[in-house]
Formats: sequence, structure tokens, C-alpha cells
Amino acid sequence: MQVLIDRFPIVMVVGVVLIVGLSQVNRLMGSLLGVVFWLAMAAVGTMIYDLGGAVGIASVRFPLEGFLALCALLVLANVATGYRALKARKQAASEPSDQ
Repeated sequence: MQVLIDRFPIVMVVGVVLIVGLSQVNRLMGSLLGVVFWLAMAAVGTMIYDLGGAVGIASVRFPLEGFLALCALLVLANVATGYRALKARKQAASEPSDQ
């Protein structure tokens, strides 16, 4: 677990890149993975704060509440994207084919 904590910024960047890439191929899977990823990052980030550390961008460190709010915002954005993808998929399945 210490390795994950030590490399937290790198894990976040790699995770974001993978989620964005997957979302380009399959929006529903990308959004589901995004929800799981940001919930996991919130959990690990909370552990970092509990150990006396902080999470930030460049030299700007977020307070715990700000970091959790950012994670919650990104979870909600992924939920909304997943909902739209699921709705579009259901709508496309219910439309008659012109073949």
C-alpha cells in the first residue's frame, strides 16, 4: 500500500488517461470504470491525509474537504455520462432498423 501512496500522483494521471481512452471506445464502460476509480482515489487520498500527507496539483495542496469534493464531482460526472450512454444505447435498441 505504501507504494501506491508514494506514487499517488502518477497513479491518478495514468488512471485518468486510461479512463479517457476507454471512454472513447465505450462510454458506458469508461464511465463505470471512472466511478470505481474516483471512489478508490478518494479512499486512498483519505488515507494519505490520515497519515499526515496531502494531495495537490503542482505546489497547491487541497484541503481534505476540497479533495473529496473534487472526487465527488468527478464521480457524479461519470455517473451522468454513464446514464446518457445507457439511455442512448436503449434508445438505439428500440428504434426500428431500416434494413
